[in-house]
Amino acid sequence: MRLASQLNRIFIVAISTSIIITFGFYFILSNAHKHQVIASAKQRLNGLIDGQLPLLVQEFVNDKFYAALMRGQSIVKENKDLEIGLYRKDGSAIYESNKAKEIFRSHFEQSKSDFLENGFVVVSRQISILREGLGTIFFAQPVDLSMASFLKSSLLFALCILLFSLLFLFMTSRTLLSKSVVKPIMELTGAIPNIREYLRGMTDSVNIPTSLGSTELNQVAETIHMVSKDLKKALLREYEIQLKTEKYVAIEQISAQVAHDIRSPLAALNILVRHIEAIPEGERILLRNSVKRIQDIANNLSLMKQEKKDAQSISVRAHKISIELLPSLLESIVSEKRTQYRDRSGISIEDQCDQSSYGAFVEIEPVEFKRMISNIINNAVEACHEEGKVVLTVSAEDTKILLTIEDNGRGIPQNIIAKVCDHNFSFGKAGGSGLGLFHAKETMKRWGGDITIDSEEGQGTTLKLSFKRAKAPVWFLPKLTIFPNTMMLILDDDTSIHEVWKRRFRESDFTRYNVMHMHFTSAKALSFLLENQKWESYYLLSDYELLGEQETGLDLIERLNIGKHSILVTSHFEEERIRTRCELLGVSLLPKGLAGSVPIEILPHSLFEEESERREDSIHESV
Repeated sequence: MRLASQLNRIFIVAISTSIIITFGFYFILSNAHKHQVIASAKQRLNGLIDGQLPLLVQEFVNDKFYAALMRGQSIVKENKDLEIGLYRKDGSAIYESNKAKEIFRSHFEQSKSDFLENGFVVVSRQISILREGLGTIFFAQPVDLSMASFLKSSLLFALCILLFSLLFLFMTSRTLLSKSVVKPIMELTGAIPNIREYLRGMTDSVNIPTSLGSTELNQVAETIHMVSKDLKKALLREYEIQLKTEKYVAIEQISAQVAHDIRSPLAALNILVRHIEAIPEGERILLRNSVKRIQDIANNLSLMKQEKKDAQSISVRAHKISIELLPSLLESIVSEKRTQYRDRSGISIEDQCDQSSYGAFVEIEPVEFKRMISNIINNAVEACHEEGKVVLTVSAEDTKILLTIEDNGRGIPQNIIAKVCDHNFSFGKAGGSGLGLFHAKETMKRWGGDITIDSEEGQGTTLKLSFKRAKAPVWFLPKLTIFPNTMMLILDDDTSIHEVWKRRFRESDFTRYNVMHMHFTSAKALSFLLENQKWESYYLLSDYELLGEQETGLDLIERLNIGKHSILVTSHFEEERIRTRCELLGVSLLPKGLAGSVPIEILPHSLFEEESERREDSIHESV
């Protein structure tokens, strides 16, 4: 502790000396300050008395005491900080200001001409003529002799003392610090390159001096030595974590790409599944189940990234109502529940959407909707025996969307159906809280919808959720409107989606209307054709992500300025940035999973201009 003791002694001596000098100067200058304040007050009072005395003598000689009273009042009015007393020779008062009596009367019989009384400097004079006393006049002025007044008037003095103290501390400490601290610190600084090499793995040991002439600095050196070793261990751990994180990110990116690549052939398979009536039932069921399983795999591959987004934004999205495409939301929920109950091989969970459900948009809170439907599916599965079926169906009307959730479980007795949506009511579920259906009912009310329950004991239960139909967003393609003599250009890096469009075009009998179609897997080839070939009427159906190319489908559309001729067909339609960009470019947006069900309409060519203007006006209004 030698260094600490020496520093303590230096600082004690310096501070003590500074305090003694400060108080010495204070007492000296404080007394000088007091005398100066009193002398200044006396000088002022004597000057005032000298100016008023001849007039007062004349008024006292002529017994004009009223005039003397008025003079006293006038003086106080002009000098509001003064106290004045005018007295006859018998001691009776002619005029006394507010505090005159308590200041002057106790000294009236004394012969002192000036004195201090209750914080006032007092000056008195005899009013006389030919040495005959006529009366007495007292003038008093308040003075502040406190430490605050002194320090306020002596700010420069305080600053000088402070600077002197700092200078003294600096000069007395410099020599000791340079010898006892600076030199050892320089030795420690010289070890930094060795520490850097050690942390980079260029050396196996770190050399730090530990005999620095001071116990404290020796402890610092030892601490640096230990911290260097701990830091190297931490860096190694951080490196391992970084490798794992990069591996995780790589897996996430691959999963997202695989999910994207799977969705295109899925769209083709879903089209084929609708046309396999000729296949034996067993094989048809196997094919449908396989398509569902592939769909679940694609959704689960996307789940990792989606859960990360949800975790980051759940506080913002939890109570945010937005316009959502109901069949798309159901697909992800059903896939998740099928994965959850994959160990119960006898349970089937399916979502079925008829042709009317295309463009079924509703205004809901996505997070709340997912929680609500998940709870309802859980209840339906628990109501089933070893083998059971849960079917979710979406159908659309002009003003509402109907979601039906049906199971073939044990059902609900008729006498308690009316109670199942009540708060805290639970039936047939050990440990149930009775909040699931109550929450669903309250949530549907908040969204302007309704929920009804129909059940037969031993046969199953049907829940019908009725939503107000929302207006489709401007980016959504309500139908694919094509005119005769139109060229359809399809850009996608997956050949299976091209097969989907070829089948749709054959079903629509395009050749009858001279509607041609060309297919591209490369944006470069399509770009070259569009730059060199002009059609009177054409449409581009483009994917967003193009494998192996830097340019996306939207980049190509923006570069060629063909927004009004383009439709983006992508599984990334839920991303807000893509929706916004489509609106700005005037591009319609079609979820890739709906490519097989989008209505296709062929209009007479005379309506081409009218339809184009309608689309442009709709887009401009939304922007």
